[in-house]
Amino acid sequence: LHTALLQGRRSARGPSVVAWLYASLFTGLRPSEWEHARLVASLPISESGGPYLLVKNGKHSNGRANGEMRTLDLSNFTPEQLNLIRVHLENIKEATKTVSFAVFQSECSETLRRVARRTWPDRARRPGLYSGRHQFSANLKKAEMPPVEIAALMGHISTKTAVNHYARKNVGRQIGTLP
Repeated sequence: LHTALLQGRRSARGPSVVAWLYASLFTGLRPSEWEHARLVASLPISESGGPYLLVKNGKHSNGRANGEMRTLDLSNFTPEQLNLIRVHLENIKEATKTVSFAVFQSECSETLRRVARRTWPDRARRPGLYSGRHQFSANLKKAEMPPVEIAALMGHISTKTAVNHYARKNVGRQIGTLP
């Protein structure tokens, strides 16, 4: 899928989709949360060196989020992970000079849908822009992170949502770097 997205000639959004999927896999953000996400080098109240990803919680307006904002400490991320997040944020910035974020998200989603359908024509379920978030959750569960921390990282007020509505621990992968 990764190769097909990067080699696709029918859409300029393939590289943006790849960056989106990886950035979401590393951070667990909802697709809509990327619109207002900001990467900052440091915070005045922190002893950690940063960088930090500041995220406006997507479900805050309906009372299902753990506060209006959340801050992800990315200080232990590899340079490659940080670069992919920076690339994704830059893709958003560039795209939204000419189209709205909603249009950019829709174009990326459609590109992913089209390439996934060509890659796996017989599959009933194919990846979408939420796939990185689901895998992120499974990876946290595999790492034996407490449910309250999983909920906080994903922006949920309830541990039930993070535990019951996302991928199971058995599909998680052992990864060394978590926010």
